[in-house]
Formats: sequence, C-alpha cells, structure tokens
Amino acid sequence: MSDSTKVLLNIEDKNVFIDEVVRGDQAIQVKAHLTYVPKACSECGVLNQHTIIKYGWRTVHTRLPKTGEWAVVMHLRKQYYECHACRGHFLAHTSIVKRNCSISYNTHQACLSKLNESVSMKHIAQEMNTSPNFVSRVLNRFSSDFKTDYHHLPAALHIDEIKSTKDAQGSMSCVLMDSGYQLFRDILDVRSLSALTRYFKRYDLEVRNQVRFLVTDMNYTYPQLSEEIFPNVIVIIDRFYIINAIQCELNKTRIEVMKKFATSSREYKALKNIGNYYSNWPQTWIIRTFTALPSLNTSPLKLTLSIIY
Repeated sequence: MSDSTKVLLNIEDKNVFIDEVVRGDQAIQVKAHLTYVPKACSECGVLNQHTIIKYGWRTVHTRLPKTGEWAVVMHLRKQYYECHACRGHFLAHTSIVKRNCSISYNTHQACLSKLNESVSMKHIAQEMNTSPNFVSRVLNRFSSDFKTDYHHLPAALHIDEIKSTKDAQGSMSCVLMDSGYQLFRDILDVRSLSALTRYFKRYDLEVRNQVRFLVTDMNYTYPQLSEEIFPNVIVIIDRFYIINAIQCELNKTRIEVMKKFATSSREYKALKNIGNYYSNWPQTWIIRTFTALPSLNTSPLKLTLSIIY
C-alpha cells in the first residue's frame, strides 16, 4: 500500500513511508514518517560512527499537488537526531519539500508548468491549492531565465497596449509581438516615447534595420519611432483599430440623426435596427452596399463600405 500510494503521489524518496491515508471533507490527509541512518552530522560534519542517535520526531505539514481534484496534505513525521560529538540537533532531510517550507517541490514544478498557459495567477493558485502570492514568487524566481534577445528583431514588429498591474510604473504597459509568427517578445512597464527609445537603443542599428513593418494602433507615439529608431520601417495601422474607428463614427452619426426623430416614429426605429445590424458585423468584411429603407421618406441613399482583408 505504501509503495502504491507513493507512486500516485509522485513521491520518489525511499526514506518516506506511508502510514495512513484518510479522505476528509476538504482534502486527502496522508500520514507518513521519514527516517534513515544519517552518514554524518549536518551541524558539525562529523561522520556517524555510532555518535548520532534518534531523538524523537517532529511533524511538518506539506501541501502536495491535487489528485483527482482533491487537495492533498501530507503530515510528515521527521526523525529528530542528536549528535554526541557537538551536542547539536537536526532533522531528517527529504527531497519532497524544501527545508522550512510547507509546499512540496512537485507543487513548485506544477505551478511553473501552469504559468505557460493563458490563465490568471488566481486560477493557477486555486488549481495548485496555494495562494496567488506563491504563484507570483515562483514566477519571479525563474524570471531571470527568460532573457530578452537583443541580437534579433522580427521583420514585422507589433506594438500594442495592455492595462498595467499595480506594480508597474504607468497605467498602461506596452507589449511587443512578432507579428509574422504571432510570438511574444517583451513587455514594458511604460509606453512613453522616451522609454521606448531607450529600450530599442539597446539593439544595434544593424539589428533595428531588419525591421521592415511596424504594426501599431492609432497612438501617435509609436509611428515616431520610425524617424530615429527604425529608419527602414513602414508603419501599418492594425485593421482592428480601423474597423473600430469606423464603427464609432457610424454610431455617432446614427445617434445624431436619430435625435431628430421621435422615439415612436418609423425613422427612429429603422435607424435603431440599422445600428444593431452593423454593430454585429463579422470579423471578415467584404464589400457591402446598404440602401435606404423603404420606410424612410428620404431620397435613395447608398453607402458602400470597402475593406479588404
């Protein structure tokens, strides 16, 4: 039973022995003990030549990864030792959990794997039976492994904005993407022209000359980078913002015309129905022609909208 339970819980430490498994109301309670014959004293380093004796137990509570959507808590009784050479005391060590920590190594690895998914830290914390602060600490611990490559830039660079977190310098952050392969490049705390200029000047001019297209929104800041930072670039406005601007202008015009009619009139209802129609246009637009409705006592009106994808 002990070996089977250790396999299910992914416990590889041979010195851990499972005593009992109880399923409670909120979590699976695993009772186990850890004991072995130490080779040397961890305090003074003297080899164990019958100088280290067992000196009782100390119980620690460790959170393991979930099993079948059930939280797992291990109550591990660690052997306590006394060294006759230095009169020091120490606990048995295990590969399950770090010293002075209550969250197992397997939980750390599972949390790091979940950080690759497009979910929030709060969601990961709920799945791992931990707190969002723990997930943030795991991310910060391995953040040094994700270094920006300052020797390469994509041919099509996409710059966009996202809402900043509380620890960011500005209210809006700047995201850099490889528009050709839809890959994430980097994220900046601020989106000011001076901050972007300082960031991109970390790249050599030869690397910056590789950028041929700069895809951005209608923010006036980003096109100014083409003057000094990217001399060979062509600025392209993202089609999403073009469509969004067209929809906003159409909606403004529709509302202004609607205010000229009574709410119970045919004209008001017809314009309201038109608004519901074009606000739900699909993402892929083709050439469409809209004519004035017969219910409107106006001259024939035609609006042709051409957007090529």
